Amino acid sequence: MLVLALLLVAGIGLGVWAIVRALDAGTATDPEADTTPVATESVTPTDPAGDGTGDESPTEPEPTEPEIGATPPIPTACTPEEATLAVVTPSSPRAGATVGASIEVATTGTTPCLVDLGSGATTVEVLSGEDLVWTSAHCAFAPSERRLLLGEGATDSQLVTWPGSRSVEGCAAGQATAEPGTYRVVVTHRLDGQTLVGESTFSLS
Repeated sequence: MLVLALLLVAGIGLGVWAIVRALDAGTATDPEADTTPVATESVTPTDPAGDGTGDESPTEPEPTEPEIGATPPIPTACTPEEATLAVVTPSSPRAGATVGASIEVATTGTTPCLVDLGSGATTVEVLSGEDLVWTSAHCAFAPSERRLLLGEGATDSQLVTWPGSRSVEGCAAGQATAEPGTYRVVVTHRLDGQTLVGESTFSLS
């Protein structure tokens, strides 16, 4: 009986040893595989509706052309409420001498308007009382057209000369010289139905 018991214990021990060895052989790994790191890729989740920057609002494209504003109104002729006309003459020129008259226009409104200081739209008359002595309708001055667009607070002028004699239709030369006395220079500007008038007085000595 004792021998049988010893044999049984020895058999059990051998069986346990065999099982442990088999387990060690099944779990053994390559030493190099244990020490070699495995590279992994880090993936950052993104919003499929966005652009990956975290800004969910779509970017507005830059405009390629400037916006077109309202068309400015077409300028019209200056009215008496928008401009004034004045005439400047020497105080006492000599009889028979050439007299210069400066036509001066100035705007008084805020809206730009048109004037034409050429002889086609502006008439200059020299009168003694009601007697018409000389007119640019007979002897036109240059230029015939001088259209200007004047803004707020603008001024401009045009010089016209009177030869000191009478005038006739066609501006024939050799007319009588004006006598000493008091004369008026009346300037009338007509453009697109609007009329501006200026006047000055001087004396021939």
